[in-house]
Amino acid sequence: MVLDSLPSENSRRAYRRHLEEFFVWHETECRPELNKALINQYVKTLREQKLSSSTINQKLSAIRKLASEAEDNNLLDSRIANGIRAVKGVPFRGRRTGNWLTKEEAQL
Repeated sequence: MVLDSLPSENSRRAYRRHLEEFFVWHETECRPELNKALINQYVKTLREQKLSSSTINQKLSAIRKLASEAEDNNLLDSRIANGIRAVKGVPFRGRRTGNWLTKEEAQL
């Protein structure tokens, strides 16, 4: 359901990978009930793996989409789906390094 709702092949490939990784993790946790606390626990696990903010946020996007599709198809209670969608993303920290073009340089 999730993958069928995505227009981009690249998004489908990334979401498939992220959801498969989540399902493997979920199975190692003895398949607890899907809810906001579980997703927060998953985010904690991802942070402990020292993954970047953008990687974690991308994985969260796939899980949020899963919750939305499950709710839309009456497979998940709307309160649970809303809780999952409310899980905060990981803030981006740091600065970009390198030489960045000014607006004028980019227009040349």
